[in-house]
Amino acid sequence: MADNIHKLKVDIATGSAATTLDGGGGPPHDPGMNDRLTKLEAQYDTLKVVRPMTITVMGVVASVFGLMIAFLLNQSFRLESKMSALESKIDSSNAALRTELRDEFRQMRADMNAQTSAVANAITATKQQAPQVLLVPTPVSPADKKN
Repeated sequence: MADNIHKLKVDIATGSAATTLDGGGGPPHDPGMNDRLTKLEAQYDTLKVVRPMTITVMGVVASVFGLMIAFLLNQSFRLESKMSALESKIDSSNAALRTELRDEFRQMRADMNAQTSAVANAITATKQQAPQVLLVPTPVSPADKKN
């Protein structure tokens, strides 16, 4: 076996392909083997062309995919910054609204307390007994009696 490999290396170096098909004293090879070997070499040559093309196409697809990811990340960061600005704007609006509502509710409580007090005073006044009026004659002084 080692002799066959050495012989094959020597034959390839010299360019003699006919001796490479010789099995070294074995039975003769199939006559269609040269045709099959030629077809196989042609297919391998096609693969030599297709492989770099496939690698190039895969590289282009990977580059496009990378650019799409970069674009989407950029858009998400822009959206996040816009949302942050909107959130701060809403927070400031909420603070002003809270202040206005607090003042309005305070005024409403004061009005309700005043109305409740007025109604309570009116109810209390109607339920009280009428004040008794006693007519007391004005005292007459003894000097007035003489006249």
